[in-house]
Amino acid sequence: YEANQLLFWVARGRLAWAEALAGRGEAERASEQAVRALQPAQKHAFAAIEARAAALVSGTPTAAPGSPR
Repeated sequence: YEANQLLFWVARGRLAWAEALAGRGEAERASEQAVRALQPAQKHAFAAIEARAAALVSGTPTAAPGSPR
């Protein structure tokens, strides 16, 4: 997606990976991926991705849409 400048999907993919890592208890790796998702999300105003990535970076993840709470 990066090569084609599909930045929403780059950010979304990184966020998905971060959430998967967090779900497996790999907080440090999850935070690293969340930071990588946060950068394009902030730059291009992808608000939903930005909020979820920021929560992972801060250590207070939010539930993904459609997931059980």
